[in-house]
Amino acid sequence: DRVFFPLAFIALSTNPLFVPGLLAYTMESFPEEDRSKAIGIEGTFTSIFATLGPSFAGFMALSNLMAPFFTSTFLELMALAITFTLPDLS
Repeated sequence: DRVFFPLAFIALSTNPLFVPGLLAYTMESFPEEDRSKAIGIEGTFTSIFATLGPSFAGFMALSNLMAPFFTSTFLELMALAITFTLPDLS
């Protein structure tokens, strides 16, 4: 499909870009005494959704093979838009 490869490229290339930024923003957002708790919560939710995501995508693919890619691309573009609207904490 002509749509599959661009969507797969967006989904697979933008996701690793958010992890270092998310960690840095978390470190800047919380005071030093709460920082380890915040990073632990972030890691917990990242692991939970990394575990549940493929299962959810598998169920979506039962109805339409392109649905996981459309959903992933939509969520990645939303995350990118939100990234540009976050205030600078420095």
